[in-house]
Amino acid sequence: MPRRSKSLIEGLLDLFSTWPWYISLFLAPITYFSINLIVQSHTWGTVEIDINDPTSMTAYMAHFMGQLLLPLLQFALPALLILASIVSLINALSNQQRYERVIQSSEPAVLKTVDWEHFEQLVGEFFSREGYHVKPTPTGPDGGIDLRIERNGQLYLVQCKQWKYRKVPVSVVRELFGVVIAEGAAGGFIVTSGELTHDAHIFAKGKPIHIIDGETFHRFVRQREKAAVRFPPSPNTRPTTQVCPKCEGPMVKRIARRGPNRGESFWGCKRFPKCHGTRP
Repeated sequence: MPRRSKSLIEGLLDLFSTWPWYISLFLAPITYFSINLIVQSHTWGTVEIDINDPTSMTAYMAHFMGQLLLPLLQFALPALLILASIVSLINALSNQQRYERVIQSSEPAVLKTVDWEHFEQLVGEFFSREGYHVKPTPTGPDGGIDLRIERNGQLYLVQCKQWKYRKVPVSVVRELFGVVIAEGAAGGFIVTSGELTHDAHIFAKGKPIHIIDGETFHRFVRQREKAAVRFPPSPNTRPTTQVCPKCEGPMVKRIARRGPNRGESFWGCKRFPKCHGTRP
């Protein structure tokens, strides 16, 4: 998702708030007393200024800025750390509440009730609980990457698509694959609250791209501790949710009730009887 440019204070607050809340809170008094020690121990004295001497002017500016900035930083930086600690704690509690709401819901549509930013946080929370070190991407061009996650020294790139109505097209998968190759990452994940097109599934097959649609992601979140759920999905295996060859909608397992294949299972379009698409 595109992000607007942020000020230095906003950037520092964002950085500090990505840390666990107790780290920022622990660093706040240490920062205050460290800067206070520098201020108290430094003898500023006076600096003579000669407007015709660049060295004299530089020394005077450094002296002036030191006298002005250090006392300001002594209070501003710890205050920023405390504020970041509060933001981090609120975010952590909110993420847990949203995560628990998804766990308690029996419908994958619950993923479409959150906005894109909270969906990214939800995905980040999931990967964090799976043992990955999660790093949101910084402001600026990122090739569409929303999260960088690491585990066992391996880097994976994650795109989060909280699209309520559109299916994720093959162009998104191509873009992620290109960034994975360019950065030398071990693989990539596309996590969406909805569905992907049939072409997107076909392109990802055999590549180090893990596709997780809304239904699958919802199942992972709800059953992440159960052995029956395979995570991460192998990029070389068939998608767990089949795509209808006629309408590109989701499919479900059905049992034939009549005909030569009576009693055998097959994939049928979830929109039946409006759509009669099937797969063996």
